[in-house]
Amino acid sequence: MKELLYSGIDWISEIIGLIAITVIVVGVVKATCIYCFKSRGQFIHVRAELGLHLLLALDFLIAKDIIETFLVPSNSHNWISLLSLGGVVLIRIVMTHFLESEVHHLWEEEKNFFQRIRKK
Repeated sequence: MKELLYSGIDWISEIIGLIAITVIVVGVVKATCIYCFKSRGQFIHVRAELGLHLLLALDFLIAKDIIETFLVPSNSHNWISLLSLGGVVLIRIVMTHFLESEVHHLWEEEKNFFQRIRKK
């Protein structure tokens, strides 16, 4: 019964990883389309769009890491695996924080740009 449960959780973890990859690919395609067809040279919108997709993908990858850490049978949980998980999650959370602040800054910058255009 445990093997079936672990197998199911492993599949869920893999699906979450595939979702993260899909989000990144969709973000790259969408940002490329915006750059080529809509932005008219406004690189700010392209960076912000890609950044939002990367943020979402990072959240999925954090969930995947947590699930994979607890897939290890309970008798083999040790401090090394938990510290490894903590390190990876901490790095991804820091990346998410800085990426989120940059995306917010980019959206504000773009909003100010379009307000200046409308005033002209």
